[in-house]
Amino acid sequence: MKEIFKKLKLTLGELGLEHLIRYVSDTENSIDKIHIAFVGEYNAGKSSLINTLLGRKILAERDLPTTNRVVLVQDCEIEKREKLDPYTERICINEPKLENLVLVDTPGLSSAVKEHETALFKYLHKADLLVFVAPSNQPYTKELENLLKELFKKHSTQLAYVINIFEDPSVYKEDPKKIDRLKQFVREKLSNFLSSEDLKDLKIFAFSVKKVQQKNIKI
Repeated sequence: MKEIFKKLKLTLGELGLEHLIRYVSDTENSIDKIHIAFVGEYNAGKSSLINTLLGRKILAERDLPTTNRVVLVQDCEIEKREKLDPYTERICINEPKLENLVLVDTPGLSSAVKEHETALFKYLHKADLLVFVAPSNQPYTKELENLLKELFKKHSTQLAYVINIFEDPSVYKEDPKKIDRLKQFVREKLSNFLSSEDLKDLKIFAFSVKKVQQKNIKI
């Protein structure tokens, strides 16, 4: 594959189409990188979590469904935003953290927009790791379960689970074991269809994305 891209870039150079070489390089880099997709209900905190990981606001964060297509965030030579197809958009930023990674924001589940579901399912089989993001006041939904069941009919993908703490921290100070119960609740639900091996490997995290974001993000 590397040889094919090398020849293509040489050919573009010979044809005087240097402006297309960077586009080919971006595509080549995307293929070689690990794709981590963030999935969950709309307003669960997927975009906020990606922004927090990057340390700056790249994606919109609102109370209404804002991501209507799959958005690939990756490191590129030139910063730009481009539509790749009707269901996929790419945001190129100069970010060393993404040298070997592509972070993927996806349309929210239960958004009542058919195009959101179409975009999501067209992409999911490409992900190397799926990170499910769920709010602590609704850590598991039927929509998420249906998505997982449908996905595992056709694909085998690594999973991680993030419970985004929405409540006031004082709730957890008064009841320190509440987070453990949330994690156990999710694990029990997933045990209905995940294999014992997949369940054993599953990592479940619980923290407030907003609190972490306030400490780390650049406005």
